[in-house]
Amino acid sequence: MPYWDWTIDSKDMSKSPIFSKDKIRGFGGNGLGGGFVNLGRPNPSTMCVLDGAFNNFTVQYHDQTSRPHCLNRGFNDELTPAGKFQGDSYSPHAVSKIMRDSKNFTTFTRDLENGSHGAIHQAIGGDHQHHQIILSSFFIMHQLIGCGEIGSRKT
Repeated sequence: MPYWDWTIDSKDMSKSPIFSKDKIRGFGGNGLGGGFVNLGRPNPSTMCVLDGAFNNFTVQYHDQTSRPHCLNRGFNDELTPAGKFQGDSYSPHAVSKIMRDSKNFTTFTRDLENGSHGAIHQAIGGDHQHHQIILSSFFIMHQLIGCGEIGSRKT
């Protein structure tokens, strides 16, 4: 099963092979015009993904409202002081720390969701940060970060 180990791309998520322009393997790059789709001022028409396998994909909803629009993405490197697409939040060190320091499943889930996992959504922006995230072309892949290690895990 394909998955995206985002810890590998934590130094510069925008250069990840997952965002390749390749029509067979790539999910496309940043949306037209770049920038960030602000939740208070959504403007999907200016953030269309123009390359990769999903460049002609139409998303039917935006923020739980029927509003057909192109798949949009807005890489966000502007969150101060995080910068660098919040890579420090999902670096190998950050994820290892969450796994090491979690006392139970509840704290693990809270720390992962509010830290590493949440940072990915904010860094990618566009449709990826809204309620209709499952419509994003690589939603499943970013959720399956640990699948490559399943065979080697003891618990």
